[in-house]
Amino acid sequence: MTKDDTIRIAREVWGDDSGKPWSQSALLHLERFAELLEAKVRADEREACAALCSEVAAGRDAEAIEEAILARGEK
Repeated sequence: MTKDDTIRIAREVWGDDSGKPWSQSALLHLERFAELLEAKVRADEREACAALCSEVAAGRDAEAIEEAILARGEK
């Protein structure tokens, strides 16, 4: 999930039907939230992939590791 994805989702959830734009302050807070969320998701994914590689690396080739990582994304 990217920062833009987070902002888009937030706008869908907290959308304002009045047609008025969001305040600059609200947008700054939302962008900071999106940045922190994206960083957390990336860190969690790196850790999960590293753990998966450790689990399957013993006696396996790179293709098997790649397949295991891609399969993880389908869960």
